[in-house]
Amino acid sequence: MDTANKKRFSPINTTSLVIVRVITVSFFLIHIATNTVGTIHAAISCNIKSYGATGNGTTKDTTAIQNAINACGGGGIVTFPSGKYLTAPLFLLKSNITLNILSGATILGSETISDYTVKSDQKVATPTLALINSYHVTDITITGGGVIDGQGAMWWASGKSTHDRPRLVELAYGNNIRVSNITLENAGAMHLYLKVTSNVIIDGVTIRAPSNSPNTDGIVPNSSNNVLIKNCNISVGDDNIAIKSGPTPVPSYNIQVINCKFGSGHGVSLGSDLQGGVHDVMVENSTFEGTTNGIRIKSARTKGGKVTVIVYKNLTMTNVNYPLWFSGYYPDIPSSDSAPQPITATTPNYSNITVSNLTATGATDNCKIVGVPEMPISALTLDAVKITAKKGSMIRNATGLVNSSSGADSSCLIPPGPPAALNLPTPPTPPALTPSIPSTPIPTPDGVRVPSAPNPPTPNPTSSPSTVRIT
Repeated sequence: MDTANKKRFSPINTTSLVIVRVITVSFFLIHIATNTVGTIHAAISCNIKSYGATGNGTTKDTTAIQNAINACGGGGIVTFPSGKYLTAPLFLLKSNITLNILSGATILGSETISDYTVKSDQKVATPTLALINSYHVTDITITGGGVIDGQGAMWWASGKSTHDRPRLVELAYGNNIRVSNITLENAGAMHLYLKVTSNVIIDGVTIRAPSNSPNTDGIVPNSSNNVLIKNCNISVGDDNIAIKSGPTPVPSYNIQVINCKFGSGHGVSLGSDLQGGVHDVMVENSTFEGTTNGIRIKSARTKGGKVTVIVYKNLTMTNVNYPLWFSGYYPDIPSSDSAPQPITATTPNYSNITVSNLTATGATDNCKIVGVPEMPISALTLDAVKITAKKGSMIRNATGLVNSSSGADSSCLIPPGPPAALNLPTPPTPPALTPSIPSTPIPTPDGVRVPSAPNPPTPNPTSSPSTVRIT
């Protein structure tokens, strides 16, 4: 990069460092609080073989397993000893329950399509049953060292849409959830889907599916808060982690991803459904190897929202095609922008994002940072972002800072924004860690109150989008 262009960039304002510190303290408190939930509940123990399960892998054990779950709900432990347990969908109907799937035990999802049809007396959050379902149930633990296998190959080949294929585990409208020391694999669609949940720990979970398996996202917190994901190993065919807040506009916030390993997949993504907004997210101390994307914020004008106070730090990427991809366009970034459109509640609105100490080698492209012209990405800080790539950066409709005060320049640079862009807002006060669970059915968009966002700044009509390409 020539000296004249380098002088256009400014050192970081210390205000952003305050935000990082506040987030770090906030997540530390969440970590301490949430580590007290979801522990194995010492009470009744229900061994599924005592209820008639065969564990031979060919006989459906659905009735025996469900009877054990029903008997142990309300404070018991359902134990799966070594064996292969073929089953249709199962339902956690009572709060305070542990599924203890021991090492050597595998739950196999039925390959009968009709088993996943929602019946009139079943309450679930989606139009197709998951293999394991809960709805308005709290204090759930899934652990033990065993495996839950969705046997998804037949679903991937069926041509059915994502919504018509079963998720592996879907926990909806619950709190105090712990999923630990378990392997989830070969989901028909997503592996672990969390819908409107709070106080969640996912620790030491392995998730795997072939790299070409469609829509097999690893962990999906949707409209969820106070979520800690740590020590996980995820290789799948879609997003390794996808943080969402839609289509029903309920926000996701206070989410931390730490010490994870990501293999095949589309990376750690925010979006594409962001109608409820996402704030206070930290992704740190994690590695990506052979992942299509590294860190990604993706949405479109029809399903965007406010994304703010996001921190990525201490990330290492090897042979990741697109290490850093922040875009208000989805699924593809156009080569040029059309005229600015009216700003609406679903305009992609990204601000106060910090990326520090990211190292990527063997990439295809450097940074892709492209906002929409009517709402440029703002207050974006890159500190010691080192990407070795075959192609240069694509940057449009984005303003921010590059911190070179540490002596470590970043390899993708952003045009400096006006002084107003540096007045970073104070992060929201974290909510109570035990919010009440809604007692009503799934809310509709018309029935959800969405906090109003401040009016965004009006773009300067005389300025044109800038593109910076670094070779």
